[in-house]
Amino acid sequence: MKSNFISKLDKIYDSYPKRNIIKYLKHFPEYILLFVHIFLFDKIIKKINYTAWIFLKNKFTFIKKSKLFIDKDFYITIPPYTDIYRYGAYIHTPAEYKLTKFILKNIDRIKNFFDVGANYGYYSFLITNINKSSTAYAFEPNPYALKILNLNKNERIKVIPYAIGGENKKIKFERGHFMNSLATNIILNEQNKDFIEVEMITLDNFCSKNNVIPDFIKIDVEKIESEVIKGGINLLKSYHPILTLEIYLNERFIEYEEVLEILKSIGYKSFFINFNGDIEEIEINKDLKNRIKYPFDNFVFSF
Repeated sequence: MKSNFISKLDKIYDSYPKRNIIKYLKHFPEYILLFVHIFLFDKIIKKINYTAWIFLKNKFTFIKKSKLFIDKDFYITIPPYTDIYRYGAYIHTPAEYKLTKFILKNIDRIKNFFDVGANYGYYSFLITNINKSSTAYAFEPNPYALKILNLNKNERIKVIPYAIGGENKKIKFERGHFMNSLATNIILNEQNKDFIEVEMITLDNFCSKNNVIPDFIKIDVEKIESEVIKGGINLLKSYHPILTLEIYLNERFIEYEEVLEILKSIGYKSFFINFNGDIEEIEINKDLKNRIKYPFDNFVFSF
């Protein structure tokens, strides 16, 4: 079964347009809508009227049901997930394709999966529907994303509506919209912001209180990765779960230097995922962008 899913994923990725112009022409309506979001709503409307921006972002974001390559229905929004909607897999960039393939190849080893920054729960959904003995803990504080995540949950996906960070406390969180990430939603300046309070917890605290130890942690929380790691340092030192992190290799690389140093200091090694879904030990630095030919990638960290 696992090899069959990998084969399906490969065929889908091979069929997905790699050149942007072809992609835009082939899926013109979805990309026109995405460009309206980016260039009209985000660059113009947001500066003029914040409330109108939130209203328009949500009004023109549509919930759709897609059929994944594992033959299960999965809910997403348009925009931005044209790839999942049209092709049944998260393949917009090589980073998502390679991470999915790595997870599929190692899926039998995953018992407790922590999906930190779960969004709509794509990886939790794949793992729990293929490996019937696995449990996923999907951490997602964004109320809009939670709406979709709850549509996608099953009896083995536990939805945790908390932010994961470096402290146990309440934080102010921008109510935002469907396309917001955790990092862009944390409030530093309350002026003209529509915010709610959400609970932030550490990985160490969650594991202790719930008596659960993950063997695989996927972290996708742009700009606060180091805080997530600091809050789970005892877990990582004691149990050495596999980690995956999305890292930008352009001018944003400086944001990841601290988290890379912390992981290295406690014994984690870093690995590159190749197109076969296998890993190669590697030193992560900005020069990698010349090999990857993309501004970001997912990396594996393991003992």
